[in-house]
Amino acid sequence: MQSRQDSDGFQRYAPFPALIETNERDKNNMKVLIIGGGGREHAIAWKFRQSPHVTELFCAPGNAGIAELATCVPIKATAIDALVEFATQEE
Repeated sequence: MQSRQDSDGFQRYAPFPALIETNERDKNNMKVLIIGGGGREHAIAWKFRQSPHVTELFCAPGNAGIAELATCVPIKATAIDALVEFATQEE
């Protein structure tokens, strides 16, 4: 896990190290998969949709509200192998 020390002396850890290690091309061409289908996931999708860096937004399984913001994928949130396969294919 990547970390950095802030000016206040505290060590900070990056929650998503893969996002930190992107190059400029990848920063402007991000695909995001949100797993779930409730109100929190809708809020997350709404915020991601505002980013100029996100080119494709998927949600598994999603819901009708999320479908207005993202492409819903009919995969249950508990079907880990299927989610990994989908994410790998979409790379």
